[in-house]
Amino acid sequence: MNKRFPFKVGAPSELYPMRDVLDNVRLLAREVDFIELTLEYPLELPLTDELLNNLRRQQDDTGVEYSIHLPVFCQLASPNPRVREASLATLEEVFERTACLKPLSYALHVDPMTIPGSSPLGYVFDAVMTHRHVMPRIRDSLRRVSEMTDASRVGVENIDGNYGNLYCNIDLIAPFIEEFGFSICMDVGHLIRYEQDPRIFFMKYHDRINEIHLHDVVEGKSHRLIGHPAGRLDLRTFLALLLEQGYRHHIVLEVFDPSHLNSSKEALQLAWTELVETYKYSV
Repeated sequence: MNKRFPFKVGAPSELYPMRDVLDNVRLLAREVDFIELTLEYPLELPLTDELLNNLRRQQDDTGVEYSIHLPVFCQLASPNPRVREASLATLEEVFERTACLKPLSYALHVDPMTIPGSSPLGYVFDAVMTHRHVMPRIRDSLRRVSEMTDASRVGVENIDGNYGNLYCNIDLIAPFIEEFGFSICMDVGHLIRYEQDPRIFFMKYHDRINEIHLHDVVEGKSHRLIGHPAGRLDLRTFLALLLEQGYRHHIVLEVFDPSHLNSSKEALQLAWTELVETYKYSV
């Protein structure tokens, strides 16, 4: 990937879904600045010495870097304490085992949370139960995660939306994010899909955002290429905010099709170049 951006641009390790993580890394290592390694059972976890050594070899040979998407099956807000303990143990193991890769950051899902209105007893009941029972569990889990690693390198991802009970509203847990020093992983497509404005989200949390998942929504489906004629992302306006705020971290083009990655890279490059030229001219 070219170095004309002030931020690093990466792709997910699931871009080629029929290939394993190492094959994806080999195919992508010279195409992007970094690769977001998605680690899940049973394909990547538990991490073996062989896989880690091969990932490090790719770093040495190509200069590619990594970020880590922590396992999405981990349930830090589960009402079952055994599930929470297993989830925390998994996270601790991943932090320890991936330290040798020197990841740029970690993306973390915090769920399940209750969606107000999901109970037949109504919104008020759900809201009370969420704050009475779910919030303390989330706070305790985040406290324990912060004791495992440098919390500023862990971005809690917004996965807001209608996912049944898999719901994470950053606004609700922002006090815990600040209390324990976490960062925020901003997923642009998730915001758009569920009628939230990514520009407002970015301006509200820009000082804590350490990673951005950039993808568009087309016909109600997220993780689509940016620059699509039917896409809902106002790419130029969003990039203008990044430019104005001096964003210097990294962006994952979170699409899962090689042709979508190439098109997204081209759209990002074109929009950024035009924006910078306009900005210079206006100054």
